[in-house]
Amino acid sequence: MRFFITLFPLVAWGSGGEAVRGGTRASAREFAWAVARGFAREFAWAFAPFLAYIRSEYHIMKRKFLLTVACFFMALTAIAQSSANSKDSTAAISDLRGLPQKEKDQAAKNLQPANGRALVYILRPATLGLVVRMFLDCDSVHIGSTMAHNFVYIMLEPGTHTLMSTSENHSTLEVTVEAGKVYYIKQQVKMGIAIAETGLKLVDETEGQKYLKKCKLAKDNVASN
Repeated sequence: MRFFITLFPLVAWGSGGEAVRGGTRASAREFAWAVARGFAREFAWAFAPFLAYIRSEYHIMKRKFLLTVACFFMALTAIAQSSANSKDSTAAISDLRGLPQKEKDQAAKNLQPANGRALVYILRPATLGLVVRMFLDCDSVHIGSTMAHNFVYIMLEPGTHTLMSTSENHSTLEVTVEAGKVYYIKQQVKMGIAIAETGLKLVDETEGQKYLKKCKLAKDNVASN
């Protein structure tokens, strides 16, 4: 305020000189306009550094804002990609549905455990009881059935589960599984009175992979149908 009080008489005096031309005093309106123009020049001169500073700060803030927006969208992209990767195993299971049986069989042999689950293969490599269908349940839920040289698979939550194979008899096996691991169970075939009897036996990875190569995915496999 003190600046304006000091500045105004100087502006008025300087502008007044513009209003007198050829010894003739200008009208009051012209004088007022001359004062206003002079004041505007002085104002612009006095505040030019401040305005330059404001413009500079604006450009800096604009760049920071654009950088923040770019980082935000990059973070969203990274989160989306991470989410997609975490579901890769589950997606692979879903992708088996609708595939031709030959392609489905090949894909099923190369599965990895779904996120937070265990992968369990039940394999029937024996030729004995060729046309005898054997049914498989897990925790009293049907998961598939096999003929000779078939296999079934299922993804299980960590913990203990009860598998049951049914033919002329019922055979059960309790398995305790851990997330991220693959388990192989041989579905045994034995001579029965009327039809073949069945059994279940947990085998190691080497033996399990050998049986898996000999077998084909059963058409009655709930996880892939």
